[in-house]
Amino acid sequence: MQIYVIANPAQNTINYVCDSQETIDAGKSVGYIGTFSIGTESDANSLLLINQQTWLAENASIFVVNEKITTDAGIQWETVDLSTQSPNTDKIYTLLNSPHGEWVIEVGLDSAQMQLANIQQNFLTHNNLNVVLSWIEWKPLKDNSV
Repeated sequence: MQIYVIANPAQNTINYVCDSQETIDAGKSVGYIGTFSIGTESDANSLLLINQQTWLAENASIFVVNEKITTDAGIQWETVDLSTQSPNTDKIYTLLNSPHGEWVIEVGLDSAQMQLANIQQNFLTHNNLNVVLSWIEWKPLKDNSV
């Protein structure tokens, strides 16, 4: 029996990739609820990547990046998309570190992009979207009837 477990917060469910229909039936019979499919570890890792990309896209608005702009009127911060910025080593960026809520300062595009990737990875980890769990049996479900 091989079961791969992947969080899917975008659909508020869990994906179970199982080695056979018998394994799926066994999970359902003990009360597991989610989206079941037959596949391999490779299929589970592909599904994890899809779930990660979907979750990041749905939450794109929390990954705020601002660029420091100096004008005659003073300093202002302009929201920018790092993927459209020209290469640079001197621009100052602030990035909102979700889910922690503090601002991180980076200088230069490469540094800002690496920090953004790190923030997004931490966000995925915070939402249990960093790894595929591998089980060899269905774990007992907690009895909440007491």
